[in-house]
Amino acid sequence: MDEKAFLIDIYNRFPKYSSNRSFLERMMLDARSEPGILLNCAVKFGLSFSDMSSILDEEGVFTEDGNLNETRLIELAASFSKWRRKREEFAKRHYHQAMNRGDSTERRRSIIKISEVPKILVGKMDVNSYIELLGKPYEQILEVLVPEQSMVSGYTKLFDKFTINYRVPDDVITAMIHFMLSEQRRWSYAYFEALATDLLLHRIEKFEAALQHFHTRVNRYTDQIHVNGNNKRYPK
Repeated sequence: MDEKAFLIDIYNRFPKYSSNRSFLERMMLDARSEPGILLNCAVKFGLSFSDMSSILDEEGVFTEDGNLNETRLIELAASFSKWRRKREEFAKRHYHQAMNRGDSTERRRSIIKISEVPKILVGKMDVNSYIELLGKPYEQILEVLVPEQSMVSGYTKLFDKFTINYRVPDDVITAMIHFMLSEQRRWSYAYFEALATDLLLHRIEKFEAALQHFHTRVNRYTDQIHVNGNNKRYPK
């Protein structure tokens, strides 16, 4: 692929309000820049346009002067590559386990008891369509609900961490997403971390139980976020 074309594809997926956007724009316009560094990095670590877009949105990947920090770029690319392999391995195991216990999208839909869609989605989908959406894997849910691809990658990575490292069931992650939408909460990694941590402490593993628990403790999550000061852009 042409190096400039590769850079343009990354730019088209880049968050509009990222603090790094101006640096990327300058790289595109600067005849002295070397977009081949990005292309070589993507090829070496097997990364997609969306992966590279997420990496270039990270803190430290550009210097204060707006130059590309190649050392940081390689570190992040290696981290993304490792995460992707780990995720693929987990997905294979998770799939076989789900098939063995008869898990399916239809089963997940059957346990979602919702009488109305969140206000933010009124006019965009009816209750049945919303339940059908929630019955899908969380990555597919995010692709419908989240406007920017780099954000989809970031939250997918966060939820992968919950399922792989913490063994949080998919039904519970779906409950988190529904709670955030229905309460019209501002999405942040810190808030989702607070939800997941609390569920783990109380050993909650069901969709309905998770929703009930969230509504009784909603104020505590906000307090916990302020205390922890967790403002990570992307989960590690």
